[in-house]
Amino acid sequence: MKIAILHAPAPFSDSFYQQLSARLSGHALYRWEAGKEPPADDFELVITTGKFSAKEIKTQTRLQLILTASAGYDGIDVAAAKEKNILVAYAPSGETGNAVSITEFAVLLILGASSRPALKAGVSARLCTEKPLVSSDLARSAGWWPGG
Repeated sequence: MKIAILHAPAPFSDSFYQQLSARLSGHALYRWEAGKEPPADDFELVITTGKFSAKEIKTQTRLQLILTASAGYDGIDVAAAKEKNILVAYAPSGETGNAVSITEFAVLLILGASSRPALKAGVSARLCTEKPLVSSDLARSAGWWPGG
């Protein structure tokens, strides 16, 4: 598959391109710097880290998918893509966003919730979900609070 990586010159874009090149070694990858002429007019897929205008869309004769590596597709001219029956998608992930840190945070929240004093003391989980904050009286009576 012939794939263009459309990007602005930046350290993030360079790193992003290198990672994609390594993972997609069986495909033909081309760098396309934002604001410059496309290196070809027959890309099947364009992955962008920024904007993709109607003018850029119209330069492509075989384009099937525009994928933006971001949390949304605000920078893509969706109307122009729709006119040419081109799919538009976005893919936030570990390569493009903060998925790893969000996952770590979620795991820490789960660990924190699992170590709640009320749960260790044998109080039902139903009680804890109805009242998410454990009262100090309950924690004291369970022996999990100073002075209990």
